[in-house]
Amino acid sequence: ALPISGSMAAGMSTLDADLNANSGMVTRDIYMNIKKGQDDKTYVKFGQTVVVILGVLGFIFALRRSQLVTMIITLSMTGAAQLLPAVLSAVYDWKWLKLSAAGVVMGIIVGTLVLIGTTWGIVLPKEPYGMHPGFWGVLVNFIVAIVVSAFTEKPPKETQERYHGYLKQVLG
Repeated sequence: ALPISGSMAAGMSTLDADLNANSGMVTRDIYMNIKKGQDDKTYVKFGQTVVVILGVLGFIFALRRSQLVTMIITLSMTGAAQLLPAVLSAVYDWKWLKLSAAGVVMGIIVGTLVLIGTTWGIVLPKEPYGMHPGFWGVLVNFIVAIVVSAFTEKPPKETQERYHGYLKQVLG
């Protein structure tokens, strides 16, 4: 019972954060641009309504197409992993991993395409060698980001030093 309770708690904490984030995006990016100058109560009420609507839609999808919900969750988690090369390059001062903006963008695009391709077996075999599609997406992302960065302009050295200096100061 304890593992099931833990799984349910993890799922609920993720779901409430996702509902809140999506409600905030819809409210701020769409509704506030359409209905400018409203008071905060109106925006909060709209956001709460969006949470309820999204929650009901998610519940309906979960009842009708559990595989779809599982696939969406898997793709969103492994899709977020596509940011790993960019984050590592920004956070760590590794000499071998100096990525350019073009390298990061191309890595994310190609890595995401590989992720989708190996998830559904499009062009590439489905889950090659039994490895999770997220692994292949991140691997290809790293390779593309490094290769493209070798031929494109990287951020100026002073920018890198300022950024890494700040991180060292903050993180110790």
